[in-house]
Amino acid sequence: MIPVAGFSWVSSDQLRVDVLLPRSATVTWHPWRHHSFQIVPGLYLVGQQYHVDTAAGDTDVQIQDVRFDVTASYEVAEAARVSLSVGSNFRGKYEVEGTAGMIKKKVDQKPSVYLAIGFGSNF
Repeated sequence: MIPVAGFSWVSSDQLRVDVLLPRSATVTWHPWRHHSFQIVPGLYLVGQQYHVDTAAGDTDVQIQDVRFDVTASYEVAEAARVSLSVGSNFRGKYEVEGTAGMIKKKVDQKPSVYLAIGFGSNF
């Protein structure tokens, strides 16, 4: 169970702020009547664990990742948006353990910067 707290603040017909901590924070600006511009900051704590079973032996892979980014999206038409995200992976930790050849390896990723461009549509 994750506790959440949030609020919505509508300062005018054009500007809205929605916050639901620790999940999301969104600023929506409607500069034109039928189009909106959104800015969404994000902090992501991501972890995955995989178990691989082969004839040579078992291997466990564990991934921990901490990323921060800011995404800006613009509604180009009704139900269609373009977006641009700029962010950084500032902590990545990877562990591999297995019986296949007695594998045991730990790797820490150095901070990196990423850029993502997207297009989305609702049907």
